[in-house]
Amino acid sequence: MSPDSRQWKGTTGGGKFGQNFLFFVFRYVNVTVLYPVLLFVIPFYLLFAKEGRKAIYSYYHDVLGYTRRKSMCATVKNFYVFGKVVLDKFAMQSGKTEQFHISIENEPAFQDMLDDDKGFVIVSSHVGNFELAGHCLYQDKKQFYGVLFGAETETMKQHRTASLRRTHVNLIPIANDMSHIFAIKEALEKGGVVTILCDRMMGGNKKIKVNFLGKDAYFPIGTFILAAVTDSYMVCVFTMKEKKLDYTTYIFPLAVDKSEQSVNRRAEKMLRQYVKYLEDIVKKYPEQWFNYYDFWNLYEPVENK
Repeated sequence: MSPDSRQWKGTTGGGKFGQNFLFFVFRYVNVTVLYPVLLFVIPFYLLFAKEGRKAIYSYYHDVLGYTRRKSMCATVKNFYVFGKVVLDKFAMQSGKTEQFHISIENEPAFQDMLDDDKGFVIVSSHVGNFELAGHCLYQDKKQFYGVLFGAETETMKQHRTASLRRTHVNLIPIANDMSHIFAIKEALEKGGVVTILCDRMMGGNKKIKVNFLGKDAYFPIGTFILAAVTDSYMVCVFTMKEKKLDYTTYIFPLAVDKSEQSVNRRAEKMLRQYVKYLEDIVKKYPEQWFNYYDFWNLYEPVENK
């Protein structure tokens, strides 16, 4: 499997009826009421989501070096935590954000960028619960633009759009014709803030190979090149689940090497910083790595390598 053809769907499961049911329920009850239901649901996913189970087990066993037994237990925990995070997203998009308690690390650095006239890019990854960051970092100084994968279900799109509209976040869907690149560039040139997840390859993305958790992995560099071209700041933001409904948002500004004349090399330096911060977060929260495919290409056929 090539890095450009990884099999992940980018959609939330449950079907239209199931999703609408959750949105309805969470208008009236605390999200933790449904946490115990996961004890019955997760075994189903562990049984039938073979590729996802295999990928997460490999992440623990082959990347983090866990024993077989520890890897199996960690895989079950990973699915369970992910289930909680998904339910939290439904609750958040239902408008019940007051039940979550979010602390922010290094918030002054974020405020400094908001006070600057230049636009900036918030980069994150499929760890923790990034969508909650849009609520805990709510402000009225700059326009936010969320770049999202366009394959999500219509039900989720509608509720996500309504939820983000309450915090003045516009959406830029990733398009096959790459038109989203021009929308991102325009947003940054206007001094806006663009948020995007930068850990998955999509189609013809430019990429570089980086050592991540001791193994080589491909990361898309396009967003970092765009930030370098537009002379925009970049900051990593990770919102990680703690106990119950507590979250911690970590903010890590990326340093820009002004002495580096090459846009590509400047972008690569920022990407490598991003990967290092992501690595630190994953090491601290190993159960919140939510890429359910062969991220490191550890078990692709030898003849395709």
